[in-house]
Amino acid sequence: MYKDNSRRQWKVLFRNILNLRILFVILFLFILLSAISPTFRSTRNIVENVLRPSAVIAIIAIGMTFVISSRGLDLSVGSIAALASAIGVLSILKLDFPIWLGILFGLLAGAIFGAFNAFFITKIKVPPFIVTFATLSIGRGLTLVFSGNLFTYGLPDKFRDLGRGSIFGIPIPIIILIILWISSLYLFNQTRLGRYARAIGANELAARVAGIEVDKYKTYFYIFIGILSALGGLISSARANVIEIQTGLGYELDAIASVIIGGTTLAGGTGSITGSVLGAIMLRLLNNGLQLIGVDTFIQKVVIGIIIIAGLAYATWRNEQSKKTARMQMAEGFQKTK
Repeated sequence: MYKDNSRRQWKVLFRNILNLRILFVILFLFILLSAISPTFRSTRNIVENVLRPSAVIAIIAIGMTFVISSRGLDLSVGSIAALASAIGVLSILKLDFPIWLGILFGLLAGAIFGAFNAFFITKIKVPPFIVTFATLSIGRGLTLVFSGNLFTYGLPDKFRDLGRGSIFGIPIPIIILIILWISSLYLFNQTRLGRYARAIGANELAARVAGIEVDKYKTYFYIFIGILSALGGLISSARANVIEIQTGLGYELDAIASVIIGGTTLAGGTGSITGSVLGAIMLRLLNNGLQLIGVDTFIQKVVIGIIIIAGLAYATWRNEQSKKTARMQMAEGFQKTK
């Protein structure tokens, strides 16, 4: 009996891995780019120029998976990253906070910003796109107000370890990402938080009828992504050794692209934490590889844009196929009952 259960679990795990088609795309890109550029395949390049920077987007993409699965959207993540890093670092530099307290202060700022978004989405009933598009601008403005400068250099050495440091040769951002990936994988697949996110995204009215406190859980999702965006901003500033108004610029598009490429549809109801993390790594892998082989920056953006459109098209096709299968099963069941 135990052996049968063990075999079944391994079969399910193997099937889930096969479903992550993006993993095979990453392997293909790695082999192709390694053959073209010897520099690309070096361990130092993969660790420092692919994995370390991709960790920031992957962390934010984890939070975005919860939001998009519930049929939400957050365009303000880059602004939250900039604002939280400014608040966290300046509390260390100006108020002499300990490093850990400054980081906590930055994360708190992200949580408050996420709750602010959630209030207008759940209570005032403003569409997520409109709310977060507005707070994108608000966040940038507040960053400039708090920092007082476009750039602030010379961050504390211990704080910089958050973005530049390593433990046993493993970059600290990667360690943080692994911890968040494992914990979020459990939350998304084994707890109410993930199940309710998918239920709300699939049919919000049905979720309300079933007794799910939709507004409360949506608030949780936006607070969660606010905290992760703040963490991403703090890591980014620590790595760059600067806080600036441009911190986090474009993070929202990168995070959304990572989530979509990873298998989560904008229609909601489905999601993959692992897929989103791999999506962030794939985008950075492609970006780095194209740079090393001398592809123009503008062409890189075109290529990545085409990949995002292809990912959206594929996700839409899969969604339609799932609906078609569900309709056929319902029709077969109806015929059997006649």
